[in-house]
Amino acid sequence: MPTVFLLLACASPPAAVPDDAHEYMRLLAAEDLSTAQRIEACLDLSDAYLAMDCALAAAEAAPIRGEGHVEDWCPRLPQGVWRDECLFQAAEQALSDRDRNRASRLCAEAGRFANDCGYHLWQVDLRFIIRRAGPAGFAEHLPEARKLYDVWAPRLAAHTDMEFRFWSRYFEMGFEPQPRIQLQACDALEEPYRARCRNAGMLVWRHRLENATIWPEAQSWFCARTSDAATVEALLAKREDIPPLPNLLAVTPTPELDVAVAKVRSSRCR
Repeated sequence: MPTVFLLLACASPPAAVPDDAHEYMRLLAAEDLSTAQRIEACLDLSDAYLAMDCALAAAEAAPIRGEGHVEDWCPRLPQGVWRDECLFQAAEQALSDRDRNRASRLCAEAGRFANDCGYHLWQVDLRFIIRRAGPAGFAEHLPEARKLYDVWAPRLAAHTDMEFRFWSRYFEMGFEPQPRIQLQACDALEEPYRARCRNAGMLVWRHRLENATIWPEAQSWFCARTSDAATVEALLAKREDIPPLPNLLAVTPTPELDVAVAKVRSSRCR
């Protein structure tokens, strides 16, 4: 939701709403303004953030108004984060137009957002391949994942972190819905996929552990009563004196998961 709508929703009384917020809304709703006029007027707003957000929204609306693609208007925004975001949004529009080459080119031009932009191009299809099957389907669905990789890698690998992120996310997406992390699901895979799979499972569990120990009460319990993955699992199994830690911490212990516990302890137990 554009920033201005949040501002107006929270504003009371109306007189307290900045003039720029009203002008923002007027510009984006005005039917008598071209996209060029709208962007120019947006950039004249005194509030720098609203000015950029308004100009970006105007660029994003251009295709709906029959005034070209989003990327046609991105050069009107100042070079930097806002133009990068504009190109990111343009890439997503290109993907919705089923133009993979254009989408990939725009991601390569999206500056600081290039990696996340590239990820958005293939992540939905990858999730569809593996999320429902879960770890039991890692080996079975690997050929399908390779086909998807081969579609996007020639377009994105040179400009984004796809080489690393694609395979990490393939296995993470399989592990994420599971209530219990079992790295043994990776054993049926050949290298380098087995190592990628085990590392992904470890990262998913470590992320759960970090989230579970964010509150002081949970940190105290974790730091006082755990030393490795086996102690976490044993205490969860006993269900004794456990603060609000989720069952999603259930795990079959391995050396990799012991490393995860040690890393979380190093940040939580000081």
